[in-house]
Amino acid sequence: MPALELIAIDKALERLCDDVTTHRGVKTHFTSSDTPRSVPHDVSLVLFRVVQEAVDLPRPGGARPVRIMLTGTPGVIQLDIRDLGSLHIDESDVGLRVLTMRERVAMVNGTFSIGDTPEGTEIGIRIPCLRTSAR
Repeated sequence: MPALELIAIDKALERLCDDVTTHRGVKTHFTSSDTPRSVPHDVSLVLFRVVQEAVDLPRPGGARPVRIMLTGTPGVIQLDIRDLGSLHIDESDVGLRVLTMRERVAMVNGTFSIGDTPEGTEIGIRIPCLRTSAR
């Protein structure tokens, strides 16, 4: 894991996605826009850990590409993870991982949503974050 104190969260997530694609064979596509120059360490850590969990979730029916989008808006940093396939959320390992992601986000006063879309499963995270200036 890159030292989040030394590298911006968008760069850390980009590196994570590159590593996942190269070493685990899960195709990822990362984009970011208007991310704050400075994000509190606890928020960065939550975002990083959630992406790690999300790309590691088992996907019935084979691996599908994962799109990860990090966006800054006034007062909020958003993380959207899409195309995860159908996860069948239950009390299994998948359900426990989702619960862990939800709890992490709640620790930084964020909101966590998960649901099915025509493309697969979508995870949405919104965390209050004071905005300095965008990159």
